[in-house]
Amino acid sequence: FLATLLVRHRFLAFLVSILFVVGSFVGFWFTPFWIVPVLDSIGNNTALFPSDIIPEVINGAGLLQRIGYLMMGLGLIGFAIALHPRRDGGSRGLRSAVAAGLVVGGLGLCVWISLDTKANVDQQAAWAEIHRARLGTAVPDLQSIRGDVDVEPGRNLALDLELELAGTAARPTIALFAFNPGMTVTAIGSAGGALSFTHEDGLLEVQLPAPLGPGETSVLSLKAEGEPNPWFSYIDAAKNAYLEKSSEAQIVFLGYDPMIWDKRYVALMPGVRWLPAMGPEFDRGGGQNPIDYYQIDLTFELPAGWLAAGPGRRQDAGGDSQRVKYRYAPDAPLPEVCLIASRFDSLSTEIEGVTVEVLLYPGHKKNIEFFADSAEEIKQALTERLAEAAEAGLDYPYGALTMVEVPIPLRGYGGGWRMDTTLTQPAMILTRENTFPTAWFEGWERWSQGAEDREGGVPRAKRQLLEAFFENDFNGGNPFTAAARSFFGYQTSGQGAEALPMDYVLEQLTSETVAEKKGFFSVHFFKGNFGQEFAQAGQAMQNPNRISDSYADVLIDRIAATNEVWDTMSRVKLSEIDPRNDPEETLYVLAVKGGAMAESMLDGMGKRQAGRFLAALRERRSGATYTREDVLLAGNDIGEDLSSWLDLWIDQTDLPGFWAEDIRYYRLTDDDTGAPRYQLLVKLRNGEAPAGLVRLEYRTTGGAEGRQRTTPITIPGNSAVEFGLVLSEPLEWLRVRPYLALNR
Repeated sequence: FLATLLVRHRFLAFLVSILFVVGSFVGFWFTPFWIVPVLDSIGNNTALFPSDIIPEVINGAGLLQRIGYLMMGLGLIGFAIALHPRRDGGSRGLRSAVAAGLVVGGLGLCVWISLDTKANVDQQAAWAEIHRARLGTAVPDLQSIRGDVDVEPGRNLALDLELELAGTAARPTIALFAFNPGMTVTAIGSAGGALSFTHEDGLLEVQLPAPLGPGETSVLSLKAEGEPNPWFSYIDAAKNAYLEKSSEAQIVFLGYDPMIWDKRYVALMPGVRWLPAMGPEFDRGGGQNPIDYYQIDLTFELPAGWLAAGPGRRQDAGGDSQRVKYRYAPDAPLPEVCLIASRFDSLSTEIEGVTVEVLLYPGHKKNIEFFADSAEEIKQALTERLAEAAEAGLDYPYGALTMVEVPIPLRGYGGGWRMDTTLTQPAMILTRENTFPTAWFEGWERWSQGAEDREGGVPRAKRQLLEAFFENDFNGGNPFTAAARSFFGYQTSGQGAEALPMDYVLEQLTSETVAEKKGFFSVHFFKGNFGQEFAQAGQAMQNPNRISDSYADVLIDRIAATNEVWDTMSRVKLSEIDPRNDPEETLYVLAVKGGAMAESMLDGMGKRQAGRFLAALRERRSGATYTREDVLLAGNDIGEDLSSWLDLWIDQTDLPGFWAEDIRYYRLTDDDTGAPRYQLLVKLRNGEAPAGLVRLEYRTTGGAEGRQRTTPITIPGNSAVEFGLVLSEPLEWLRVRPYLALNR
């Protein structure tokens, strides 16, 4: 457009405009790590959902790169003017020189930013190798972290901590922590005085006064300050967004900033290791680097007027007109600490002794007002779920559950092979500003005709709308699965060959037991066609004969249950699967087989008994890791023998294979009240050696109760059973559905 205005010959102006477009495109892709400006644009000003929380927070690289593009653009326009000058005089040579200077300067900025970004990515890889080399180092068990954290947003983070360590059978002589290299350690000591230490490449190594054996403890004092380096985060991730092809770049929709450190907003995410974490920062949860659980008693100092979301109930710890202090000291252990702080609007209530709070950025409360008439319905639903869990012994352990709004750019996936969501934290649910806080719910009125006439009226219909909205969040922000993890997964995890599948199975079991919802998240899903997959799964949900009423089940069936995944399940035991070999396939195997394993356990035990099992295992191993033996003992505590169940799912690759051998359906005589009766008889055969479980799913012509299903039916290997149902309405539809079988 500018070229057209400035160049007299329109055809030449057209060519120059094309040169401008092509030049911009080439300049854009010239940068090997081009994702920085793309992400800044998506996150801050050109997306459909602009960031209100941090308007125009641009990192240094993004800002300089934008300036570089602007300079190149101005330079090209300068060339357009010099190519065919107007009749107002002026030096063509001077204009050309200025234009060339702008292009060269802009290109130089882009190249410099590219090299700087590449250097940081290379540094991440180097850090990962350094930390990998320290796997297996004998370290103490971190028991607790106590102390003060002084947060000066965007300027300085100061730590004054006491770390309680416990000895192990290995009798470690050093304490090895992963600690952000941007923090400067000023002093480390114990009761005996100062201790020698080194802090290099994100590894803080402290020489202990004496070896720490079983039953022995030691308390270290640590003082440090600085600004965490955001590049020291998720260094062991299976995928690096900066190195992905453009077709894989949809991962940017999950965010890219590992932390937010701004004068208006702070998100101190655990993956940045702003607090020291025991052991190297590689393969946490793996066999050589088990997750460490510890107690905390931390007081955070923040600017006056700020509120914080943290791991548990926020306690006012004083302060003055300039600063406020909040204390977090939950009774339950946790594996990591997250702090989100800013000037929030707070809405909270007490439910079954748990403080449930929502922290939203000012001006983002319209949806709270929209659901105001459903407040009692929502509170009642939460009350019932907390009460049911508590009755089974699985009470909520942290005292508070906080949903807090976070900016779009905050990275929503972590490291390791799984790259799991970071939007779930102990006692916290992180919700992006472009989801619930700014979602458009007003359109609900278009399809809610007659809601006032249904059971529960408009309040219940709105509650169901909200539940469906959250349940269908596959970007890692599903609050049902996030809350469920705080009941179990943040207190203990597996150790040994069965750890990987058991952690996944018990996570799904907890979610369905506590929240009655199933979640699914995979960073590998965000590829070039992920929007199409969502759309097709949505279309499949419209089919009355769909495989499940759960959108998560339908999506898993579409993207995870592929022939390749089934082939892997037929060859590799869950106890022998190597997640680093193929992280994506591993996650999909767990989604298919582990999901079926959890579902069979829930159906076989029942919801209450499953809750009692989880409570028994948590009571046994809270604050530590569990083994296969612990799972069996927890089952024995509630009268369940889980040995054959573990053998079948964990240790075998053989599957049952079913067919319906004979189906008979009769109209019976009416009962004594004159109501009709229908008899269904189904003979099911298992033609394989392993025993298996199946269900009958059916719908009647009245369909008042929708899809119904029987309890699990066990069919021994190479045998058959006959199952019968007496129905009060004619049968319309029937499916024999195995949990997992050769019937793919």
